Amino acid sequence: MRLLAIDSGPGLMLAFTVPVRTKSRTNARGHWARGARETKAQRAATLLSYQVARATQMPVHPPCAVTMTRVAPRPLDDDNLRDALKAVRDELAHILGLPNDRDPRVAWEYAQERGEPKEYAVLVEVRTMEPQSAGAGGSPMEPSPVGGSPAFSADSEGV
Repeated sequence: MRLLAIDSGPGLMLAFTVPVRTKSRTNARGHWARGARETKAQRAATLLSYQVARATQMPVHPPCAVTMTRVAPRPLDDDNLRDALKAVRDELAHILGLPNDRDPRVAWEYAQERGEPKEYAVLVEVRTMEPQSAGAGGSPMEPSPVGGSPAFSADSEGV
């Protein structure tokens, strides 16, 4: 497992590797219990990897930006990438003490790297961010320019 302790200037960063094979279940066929087992295993691996990393690095709390980088031999398109990393994202939200993964204090970012044949993992980087005051109708956080999901303000949720 690769662990990084990075001093990135004003924001702290916690980085670790989750040794899981992620795949999109968007068009998956099969029994629902198989998908549930895979989700449970991915969440357990995420929690264990986080606990190991936290033992050697500084803890990071919201507001923060979380970058999840999928390492696999073949890339996925954007919507399948998000689906493949959903269990990891849900567990990270739980670890960070968030009520759900839609909390505007966290900016979620996605990336991919080509791995060797049969090399699968998720690289997770959690970087603290300075809280920004919401302008006139603005969001407390700006969306990531690299394909991260935008944070929605309370008045845009019903749209």
